[in-house]
Amino acid sequence: MAQHELSWRTALLNLHVVVLLGLGSSIVVAEEPTPPAEVVTAVAALNAAWSDPIDDQDPRFGTARILDWLDLDHPGLEEVKKHAERRDYRQVDKALLAYYRTTWGGRSKPGAELRKEDARHAQDALVHAFRGNGRYPNIYRGGVIDWTNPARHQGVEIGDHEWLLQYHRLTWWTSLGNAFEATKDERYFNEWRFEIASYAKELLPLRKDQPAYLSRGMECASRCDRIREVLPSMIGNAKFDEKLMKYVVSFMAHHAKYLPEAVASAGNHRLYDLKTCFLNGVTFPELKGSAVWIAKAVEGIPPMIDDDVYADGMNRELIFSYHTMYMDIFLECWDLFERYGYGGKITDSFKVKLQKMAEIYAMQSFPDFTICQFGDAWKNRDATWMFTKEKYSKVTAQLPYRTYMATKGQEGTPPKVTNVAYPESGFYFFRTCWGTNSIFMPVKCADVGEWHNQIDNGTFELYAYGRNLMNDSGCYVYGSASPEEQRWRAWFRSTKVHQTLTLDGRDIALNRKHRLWVDMPGLIVAAFDNQSYANLLHRRTMMMVDQKFILIHDQAIGDAEGDVGIHFQFVPAPYEIDGLTATTKFETGANLLVKTFPCGKDIDAQVEDGWISFANGSKEERPAWTWSTSKAATEAKVEFLTVLIPTRDQETVAAAAVQATHRVVGSVHTYQLTVGGKSYVVTVDGETGVCGIE
Repeated sequence: MAQHELSWRTALLNLHVVVLLGLGSSIVVAEEPTPPAEVVTAVAALNAAWSDPIDDQDPRFGTARILDWLDLDHPGLEEVKKHAERRDYRQVDKALLAYYRTTWGGRSKPGAELRKEDARHAQDALVHAFRGNGRYPNIYRGGVIDWTNPARHQGVEIGDHEWLLQYHRLTWWTSLGNAFEATKDERYFNEWRFEIASYAKELLPLRKDQPAYLSRGMECASRCDRIREVLPSMIGNAKFDEKLMKYVVSFMAHHAKYLPEAVASAGNHRLYDLKTCFLNGVTFPELKGSAVWIAKAVEGIPPMIDDDVYADGMNRELIFSYHTMYMDIFLECWDLFERYGYGGKITDSFKVKLQKMAEIYAMQSFPDFTICQFGDAWKNRDATWMFTKEKYSKVTAQLPYRTYMATKGQEGTPPKVTNVAYPESGFYFFRTCWGTNSIFMPVKCADVGEWHNQIDNGTFELYAYGRNLMNDSGCYVYGSASPEEQRWRAWFRSTKVHQTLTLDGRDIALNRKHRLWVDMPGLIVAAFDNQSYANLLHRRTMMMVDQKFILIHDQAIGDAEGDVGIHFQFVPAPYEIDGLTATTKFETGANLLVKTFPCGKDIDAQVEDGWISFANGSKEERPAWTWSTSKAATEAKVEFLTVLIPTRDQETVAAAAVQATHRVVGSVHTYQLTVGGKSYVVTVDGETGVCGIE
């Protein structure tokens, strides 16, 4: 692989040609590296040997094996069946190719524009530089393609598991098909023919004991989808002959037959796998088992709207960057079921749940129309795009704020609700108003969730007056074979890098209980518990006061002993931490003052390692700190009272002018907050839920 990388880099540095790519009525001039000699040699060798026939009895690709895959009584296969009964395999091949040309040849989209991204991936495929995940550039994989070994980037082996997994989704095949459709450049066809023959001969049949990139349902389903996407563009070419048809049919049949055995047990993988089972059945109905694949999907998909989505509309993986993917697949299944006669399986409750999914997605939208970064999410995703897409109109058309979301607040009416709680899934959204000049604080206290959830109950983010001030740390990477990257994934998932409470900095358990949500003039209150450790419960009460300030009361209750700390992190920013006060120091625009107050015990301040990741594989430093106090086993609880004061551009609040106190009588907690000479008295009855502000 080191030689492969060197050859690819040499080609990039030394040899380039210019190709013309049709883009509708326009032409894009794209610079393309010349293929390394070993690629030219490998493709030429396959082309030279292409006239050699496949043995009719070949156990994977021979005509006799192809016939085993087929339901010869399927309409359209009459000629195939007639010749099969005579064992006239040459005529079987011709008749079967004619069938596929008829069924797939009319599905292409002549004149479709070739996107720059497709052009790039297709050009790179010609020199055998292929896409894994988006964390890395397309990687050279040799003249004879290396399908199985880890890739290398800049001389270092890629440990990220996602690279090989996504490499085996063959996503660039769609680009090859689109490039051939737009340009009719035979090189794109020849490359795809080379790749499917290479992949099929080296890696089929599929088995459960193979590595995950081959045996996992998600990758198997993706490869099925790539065949479906590329076949209409390629099958009309005169060079699409009987031999290539055998590779295509065998490739598809092996995958379609195997996929039902590999369907994931839960989550977005299961939904995608089942959808692809359905598509395999309805688009290749001549394959034996197609009716069974359809039935598996029809039976399995509708219940998933409840199995994988809370009643309040949140996905059970508890991350918003996957939320639209769930909606996307559910909506596609709805359309497919209606198109192929299974529309009755889509119930009214299914449709209502999808609308709730759209609603919670709008509510979690930041004023800058990015998304919450809780868990393995990526903040900079566009929170509005579902409201601009026609395919989402089935669930968004009835939302009165659809136009507002679609235009990023430039037109239409915003949602009537500003503050909203989703206690079933564990999300709370504080918002002073809809618009970029608001204060917005999403809060999370949720269930365990799946792989993409993090150990972070009680955490929150904060935006104010046009600026993100406190964002979740993110995830950095999903998974990797590299010990160093595994260490970083564990770090980003750990409790101590989230804005919540720990005992001795250890990870918490996720065992939460909703206590209170109150939305009244001048005061918004969310209260919840998390049994963070066997002998320590974290009770957090969060209050938005006068639509200006955030007051947080943390109680660590139980007979645990050790250092109890509350953790905070700013976005990357100039800052100052002075004892029990932390402040951002942006020269212009909004800033944030955070101050905590002793509740009968001394508090220590300590700067912590702070990192944040906004993209896969990248991270940057940011301010982070903890305020902590010791707890003895004999102490029933220790407490912290913390105030967050966002300020507008040119507005300042002296730390000394911010004071907060707390007292409790029975179940009634009374908080006094003073900011810049103005005082507020807030009462919260933890038993009755009655709250007040003066």
